[in-house]
Amino acid sequence: MELFDSLDLIPVSKLLSNKFRFFVPAYQRGYRWTAEQVEQLIDDLMEFYNYHYSTSARSKFYCLQPLVVKLRKLEDVSETKGEEDEYLEVIDGQQRLTTILLLLQVLHLLKYESFFGTNAVTQINAVPDVFTIKYETRPESAVWLKEVNTVVYSEEAFDEFDQKNCDYSHFAEVFSTAYKRLKQLSEDSRNHFGEVLREGTKFIWYYPTEISGTNAEVFDSLNDGKIGLNNAELVKALLLQRSNWSDSDASRLQLLALQWNEMETYLQQKEFWGFIYSSQHPYTYTSHIEYLLDLLQRKNGSYSEKHFYTFNRYLEDYREMMKSEGKNNPSARAAWAEKCWLEVKSLFDTLKEWYKDKKMYHRIGFILEYVEGETVLSLKDKLLNRKHTERISLLDDIIRTRLSRIRSQSLFHGKAELSEILFIYNILLEDKRIADNARFSFADYKGVRKNKGWDQEHVASYTEYTPDPNKQADLAKDIIELLSGSRPQKTDGFIYELAGIAPLEGEEKKICEDAIKLLNRIEISDTDMSSQNIDDNDSETTDIEILFSSVTDYFETKKDNFGLQKVGGREKEEKNFIWNFVLLNSATNRSYGNHIYPVKRRRILQDEFDVYTPVGTRNVFEKAYSKKIDQMFYWTKTDAIAYWEDIKNTLKPYVELSLPFDKK
Repeated sequence: MELFDSLDLIPVSKLLSNKFRFFVPAYQRGYRWTAEQVEQLIDDLMEFYNYHYSTSARSKFYCLQPLVVKLRKLEDVSETKGEEDEYLEVIDGQQRLTTILLLLQVLHLLKYESFFGTNAVTQINAVPDVFTIKYETRPESAVWLKEVNTVVYSEEAFDEFDQKNCDYSHFAEVFSTAYKRLKQLSEDSRNHFGEVLREGTKFIWYYPTEISGTNAEVFDSLNDGKIGLNNAELVKALLLQRSNWSDSDASRLQLLALQWNEMETYLQQKEFWGFIYSSQHPYTYTSHIEYLLDLLQRKNGSYSEKHFYTFNRYLEDYREMMKSEGKNNPSARAAWAEKCWLEVKSLFDTLKEWYKDKKMYHRIGFILEYVEGETVLSLKDKLLNRKHTERISLLDDIIRTRLSRIRSQSLFHGKAELSEILFIYNILLEDKRIADNARFSFADYKGVRKNKGWDQEHVASYTEYTPDPNKQADLAKDIIELLSGSRPQKTDGFIYELAGIAPLEGEEKKICEDAIKLLNRIEISDTDMSSQNIDDNDSETTDIEILFSSVTDYFETKKDNFGLQKVGGREKEEKNFIWNFVLLNSATNRSYGNHIYPVKRRRILQDEFDVYTPVGTRNVFEKAYSKKIDQMFYWTKTDAIAYWEDIKNTLKPYVELSLPFDKK
């Protein structure tokens, strides 16, 4: 049996011979395509013909996903017992292969009808001169292909065929759907469809090496995701296929394979990947080296429907090389493989160099995340052959240009510019620190940005906190812990008491006693208390809002001195300006909402051990910017001004910021 290279693009027409015999083993699931899927394929192929194939001198093609096969000898498959026939065991791709066979049978039936009508339909044989499929769990395709013709002519025939088994049911559904859809086309359009199906549609043909294991093991690996058959795996197979290398090149081949694996390991490191990969990138990757391959082949968001675009580009280049250098020239193939690999390695080495240099790391990290039009490749070209000082200067210019559009009037709650300024501010805070390992974590920042997102969090609450009735018990416990340093515990498995809490006096004691009453009232409302001996005073109503009000009065949170200012002739709250904001992980922020400053401060500093907190956020709640700290339990306008001065000074090399308020 003719075998193609271990990795190739094979048009359907190359399989239109009964010499190709495919075998679908029992370990695979049955045929499960539906009417919707085959209609989509027909529409895709017709659209491809109309917009690409008919006008491209037949140079373009519609790419199907991989057809993974391995040679297998089967006994007793013919009428002569004891003989062995060679089959290609289908490890992956049987759904597409079977659908192609059904479409060819539909075209065969429609062509027959155009000559002889529908009267002698039962005499139509299976479509000739095509590949055959033998299923371990049912007869060869030649048998059911002939039988499936009848399903389009009567409901009785459809039901009879449909009820044979689950696979036959899907055969009938797909066949009848394809028949109705293609019958609607003109004869010319059907001919065009047949042409693009046979000549313009290609499988990615993949023949695993012997070291991949048994056929069943390869199948398990495919389905477990251990073999991705993504662009990276396919390009790797193309470069490393044994036919590219002579025996004397074995050491070069082994080195390339070793470097590939080492590179993938490095790319999988969280912080390195977080630095080079933008959260705005249109594609996600299991194999991270595929990202580099996509960059080199300029795969952008417009190719989202072309899953194997990058592999196809490499394969087309490989074929051009084969045409010019000749098929029997292993040195040319090895040189081509090494050339492709050196391009990948050069890009990787450049990224690694950027990553290790702290100043370049911080600047490039910001640019890749926020500056439109700048990519890894554009930066690589701009920085090529420049001295380090020139590189930093060039990167600073890019950042300066980006930030020059930002005005202080935009640094109010809800504006994207506020988040961007806080982002670059936190990066530059880490960049200023002398320790080389003091680095902003782009990996953590981007991870939050793609997941729950970052909140623009008020430091001093903008609105009065309205306690969630479902969380009033948590609030009461927070208040007790804040004042006493201890979390209240139940006694006798039920009743909360102040016993065991550090001695309290005056207003602090009264607030904690009210909080204990509230906790016990909540327990009473949820439990039958008839058998409990509780003092009547403990069941007095303590409203959560009254309790919260007494806490805010105690901490003097209303003495923050923020007021109203006019910006462009319109009044705005000073609390909504950037000096009262930090970046906070949304998942953390929304767990306590618009809480009072002291509770929020304690939560944020504690949560730092569980979630990523930018250094600027931590500094604010530690009051690191305040020159005079006379109260740690509320954030004042004086604190905000000190924070604002640090933001301005840190960003001064890139953008001049000033207070946006109208002059009086």
